[in-house]
Amino acid sequence: QFFYVSHIDKTMMEREEEHLKKLLAKAKKLTQPIRPGAYCIAYCKKTKKWHRAQVERVISKTTCDVFFADIGNGTVENVPISQLKELDAKSLEECPLFGFKFGLAYLALPRLSAEIKGKSLKETLSKQLEEREVNAMYKYKQGEVKYGYILEKDSGDLKDTFNFYLLKRGMAKLVKGMELPAEIKDWEEAESEAKKTKKGYWATNELTD
Repeated sequence: QFFYVSHIDKTMMEREEEHLKKLLAKAKKLTQPIRPGAYCIAYCKKTKKWHRAQVERVISKTTCDVFFADIGNGTVENVPISQLKELDAKSLEECPLFGFKFGLAYLALPRLSAEIKGKSLKETLSKQLEEREVNAMYKYKQGEVKYGYILEKDSGDLKDTFNFYLLKRGMAKLVKGMELPAEIKDWEEAESEAKKTKKGYWATNELTD
């Protein structure tokens, strides 16, 4: 599983806004058929502004879900296809999207809808990460998804990672059959303890081997 991470600062935002004004002045409607992965410019209800985006999923002939890569930690909204505008490859080369797909290295997570005490994993992830300043330490890539550790902004301790936070609370498990680097070998002990004491999702069927 993955979520969206964006690297944005004030200077980057100002540059993107100026770039977007020029694009909107000449942008045409995105041509059909609309396919997942297509880049576009779309109106975001959250910010009430136009932003660069990528089609995540086509819902019907009239609507689709788009990922607004230039907003915080990424925002996904359902948008009318009629409102999508073209975003050409050249403009992306000049000013690449700020957001990307990011997964937690070496971890397998339950379903995002899985609940503990009435709260889903998706809600827990959102609460812990939304609008926070963190560092993402890249480890490997699979397809379009970059995997790594998420750390507190000023920390270098791998036990301060969001990965370890989930593991020791029984909200994730280590990927089976994947060799762990020496730097996190002690994570196996944390997983074993969470499983033994039935913490988090180990108390349900969500993390069973």
